[in-house]
Amino acid sequence: MKKTGMKTNTFREKSCFNRINKINIYELYHRNSELNSVSLYKFSEGIEKAISDDGFLEAICEEKKLYNDCSTINMPDPNPNLTELNLFDVLYKRRSVRKFDKSKPVNLEELSTILFYSGGIMGKYEPFQNKPKCNLFAFPSAGGLVPTDIYFFVTNVEGLDSGIYYYNPYEHNLKIIDKGFSPQDYRKITGSYNLAVNSSFVVYILGDMELTGYKYGDRGYRFMNLEAGHLAQNLYLTSTAIGAGAVASGGFLDKEILEMLKLRDVGIFVLYEIIIGKPDLRVDYRFL
Repeated sequence: MKKTGMKTNTFREKSCFNRINKINIYELYHRNSELNSVSLYKFSEGIEKAISDDGFLEAICEEKKLYNDCSTINMPDPNPNLTELNLFDVLYKRRSVRKFDKSKPVNLEELSTILFYSGGIMGKYEPFQNKPKCNLFAFPSAGGLVPTDIYFFVTNVEGLDSGIYYYNPYEHNLKIIDKGFSPQDYRKITGSYNLAVNSSFVVYILGDMELTGYKYGDRGYRFMNLEAGHLAQNLYLTSTAIGAGAVASGGFLDKEILEMLKLRDVGIFVLYEIIIGKPDLRVDYRFL
C-alpha cells in the first residue's frame, strides 16, 4: 500500500524538456522523421527525384570550395607506421581520456595522420552506369553525400601555430580561418573547458543539410548525426593508435562556434566536439 502524504514523483516526471503543445521536442522530431508504410513512399519519391536531378548529381560530384580566400598550410604525409597496434589492440585500448599532458603536444605528422585516417579520402570511384563519380571517405555517409566537415581549434600542436583551422580532405591540407586562439578562449565556446584546456586541439564536426535534406528530407538530419558519430569514432581510434587520446563532448556553444568559424547559422549545424591530446599517464585515465 502507498503511504499517504508521500511524494510519488520520479526523476522521469521531474525531467525538464522543451515542449510544443505539451509534447517533448525530441519526440516531435523523432516521430515526424520516422518511416512507416505511408511515409516510406514519400521518402522513396524524394530519393528518386534527387538521383534524376542533373543539378543535384553535379553538386555531389563537386569538391567543396570552403575558405578559398584563406591561406593554406600543407601537411606532411600521413604516416601509418606511427603505430604497431592492430585494429583489435586499438579497439581494446580505446577509452575516453579526461586528463591530458600539456607537456607532450601532438606533432604535425601525428595530426596529419589522425585527420587523414579519420576523415580523409581513401580513393575514388569513377562514373559507372547511372552512378556518378564519388570520393571514398574514411567513414560511411548516407548516399555518399558527406554533409560533414572537420574544423579544429589548435592550442598545443608542435609545428603548427595556435589558431582555428578547416581540414580540406580533397587536398589533405589546412585552411587558416583565424590565428591566435588560446586555451583560455575555450571558455567562450564550450562547457567542457576543463577537458579542453590542456589538450592539443579540439575538433568540431559540422553538418550542412543542403544536399542531404534535398535527397532525404527531414530524416536526412538523422543521417547527418549518425555520420558525425562514425567520424568521431574514427578520431577516437586513430588518436589511440598513435599514442594520443580523445574524449567526445556535447557541451559546446553552437552559435558561438559558428560565429568564430565565420559561418551562417541557417542549414549548418555544429554536431559534435572531440577533444584530443596526449594522455596524462600519471592518471589511470581509462577509469575516470
